[in-house]
Amino acid sequence: MAKTATTSELPPAKPKRKRRWIWRTLLAVLILILVILVAGFFWQRTSLPEIEGSLTVPGLGAETRISRSPEGLTFIQAESEADALYALGFAHAQDRLFQMDAMRRLAAGRLSEVIGDATLDVDRFFRTLGLYRQAEENLEGLSPEVIAGLEAYAAGVNAFLESHEGALPIGFTALQFRPEPWRPADSVAWGRLMALFLSGNHRQELINARLATLLPEEKLAQLFPDWPSWAPTSVPSLQGFEQRGQLKDLIDLLPWEIQPKTASNAWAVAPSRSASGAAIMAGDPHLALRAPGDWYLVRMETPELTLAGGTAPGVPLMIFGHNQRLAWTFTTTYSDTQDLFIEEIDPDNPDRYRTPDGWADFEIREEVIEVSGAAPEILIVRETRHGPVISDVVDEAEGLYPPEEVLALAWTALDPNDRSAQGLYRLNRAANIPGALSALRDLHSPQQTMILADNRGSIALVAPGRVPIRKAGNGLFPVPGADGEHDWVGEIPYDALPREINPESGVLITANNKLVGDDYPYLIAADWSYPDRAVRIAEVLETKDLWSAEDFRLLQLDDLSVGARRLMGRLLQAELPSEASAAVQRLSAWDFRMDRDSAEPLIYSTWLRALEQLLMRDELGDAFESMADGDAWRVYSLLQPGSHWCDDVSTEGESESCDAIIVAGLEQALAELVDLYGDDVSEWRWGRAHYASFGHPVLTFIPVISGLTAVEVETPGGQDTVNRAGSDFARPLPEAFRDRHGPGFRGVFDMGDPDGAGVVIATGNSGNIFSPYYVNLAEQWRDGVLFTLPPNPPSGSQTLTLQPQR
Repeated sequence: MAKTATTSELPPAKPKRKRRWIWRTLLAVLILILVILVAGFFWQRTSLPEIEGSLTVPGLGAETRISRSPEGLTFIQAESEADALYALGFAHAQDRLFQMDAMRRLAAGRLSEVIGDATLDVDRFFRTLGLYRQAEENLEGLSPEVIAGLEAYAAGVNAFLESHEGALPIGFTALQFRPEPWRPADSVAWGRLMALFLSGNHRQELINARLATLLPEEKLAQLFPDWPSWAPTSVPSLQGFEQRGQLKDLIDLLPWEIQPKTASNAWAVAPSRSASGAAIMAGDPHLALRAPGDWYLVRMETPELTLAGGTAPGVPLMIFGHNQRLAWTFTTTYSDTQDLFIEEIDPDNPDRYRTPDGWADFEIREEVIEVSGAAPEILIVRETRHGPVISDVVDEAEGLYPPEEVLALAWTALDPNDRSAQGLYRLNRAANIPGALSALRDLHSPQQTMILADNRGSIALVAPGRVPIRKAGNGLFPVPGADGEHDWVGEIPYDALPREINPESGVLITANNKLVGDDYPYLIAADWSYPDRAVRIAEVLETKDLWSAEDFRLLQLDDLSVGARRLMGRLLQAELPSEASAAVQRLSAWDFRMDRDSAEPLIYSTWLRALEQLLMRDELGDAFESMADGDAWRVYSLLQPGSHWCDDVSTEGESESCDAIIVAGLEQALAELVDLYGDDVSEWRWGRAHYASFGHPVLTFIPVISGLTAVEVETPGGQDTVNRAGSDFARPLPEAFRDRHGPGFRGVFDMGDPDGAGVVIATGNSGNIFSPYYVNLAEQWRDGVLFTLPPNPPSGSQTLTLQPQR
């Protein structure tokens, strides 16, 4: 008989019921999360705008049509200019509302209201500048017709806000706020922001001043090739700012995405150099690459006016484009329109500062910054006769005030009588180049170099904008403000600004290169961009007599690096190690094209980056990051005989030679590349490291989701190619080579056939991640595809008809 086990002898029962309960609970939670995500997905899709059918809206004069082509390009057909601008505001709001709201919040210093204290430093800076206050003051000086256009546009934006049913774009959902109604001042504020993005002088002055506290005069002079012999290279009065860390903090105050950046290309040929017998113009302005991009493609058609090209969401103006009779584009002039003044504080009364006439009171204003999730912050802004005290922005963050000196910013864009919006409005309606030159008298800031072409066969280069005339100095460094010796005493007269109309050569080129000769009677800038892109454009245009629009399209894609051609000639003179022969052989046979499918651009760029580090990091310390920009011309200059930069000051013993630095740079570069991509050079490709990434401005900070919404495209080009693709060399590899700055818009305009003008933007017309037009143009943009904006929407377009409310 089998023995029966007692209860104590049985194994313990497994808690099956408990485990089943846990799994069922987890499954229920997962299902609930999935349901919420799916519901959220479908709810968020209701943020997509209506693009077909009919909609009745208030404030419209007559029936107006908004059509979108299969690529998402926008066509507006209206019976009046007012209705066309109304429809433009409506379409911009449909596609780019979150971007528009972010823009005006940035200008007004109101990001922290919805984001929290992470953006307080940015808000402090913009409140100190007072850009939105300036925009409101600028409105008062505009003509009635411009005000009417701004109001019509704002009415269109607000009509969308009132009529849209469903979710708002995901940025509003993520940050949990609703946009306020649009105001004309919001549009003018865009112009103030662009003036800041395209005016980097104050930041460069801070960099120069910081370098002057770190370097002896001979090294500082070599760091800036062709530095003017008369330029001051010592600023002892700023040593205190450097010791307090203010110079670095002010330089790094703004995130990379909104730091000033300046570049662009434009050129034109007269009928004598044109295959079509008409003037032809090309332009590709360069800004930070992001999604959504800065530009929006549209054609507006009315009985009186046609406008086609690139607009900016938030603005009722055609920024780059044509009106059938005239075409225009912009490049940055690199003019010096900002100065930093060192103001002395009264030791007996910190509310006063020294002027040539004695002590004067600061103008004081109080700014209240609302902060999501925290108490409001009170910011005290001080202004001097030169401008706002920007060093207080850093000190406010630290709860300190400088005991004896502050830095005040003088800037032409802070003039309350700025009529730049009016200048662009009139330019859009100019019939020819003389009419354009008249309109551009009102384009005050930022100063830009423009290329123009009209249907009468004329081409022109002109650089409108306010440029100060200084009593003394060159704008390279902050200057004393107390004695008045460096004060501004006027501005360069408009008719004396650089201008060239119908040159004998039949060719005009601007690519941020030096605009005037040494005999020009005024100082526009003491420091210009290096001319490599302009040199390349000029040498290509010399290769044949007649040029077509298609030739111009191909030239915009040119990826030959003049800087690499120059620098490699120096690097290959050194006795390079035999173990680097595979890479050296490739570079010796290289055609200097920054082809995304080639290894040579990757080897060259990594070598260039290593040379920057070896030449400059030991002397500059943490200031190196502000100078690490892949500047081949600077590296070439620092490797020449007589250089003070080849010796590593951190090592003892015999000084290093420039050739030794070249060899060490190559060895470092190859080691980094082997670590990243393996030891087979034939497998290395520039495009693996060099790509443009377009991610949503909010979702990009959310793990997993950011990867699902970002679009990446490998790109050719480099820092100094015509097809510019700028990178941030201060970042670690391979992020250092990401394509972050380039031609967000390209346009080619043959004035013999304005309707055949080709345009493209880097992303797509929509900023909504659920839209088929979000970043849908990225690959076509990379490959140089251009789209036309014909008089009638192309086949397959979808049309929304706006009906006036009766």
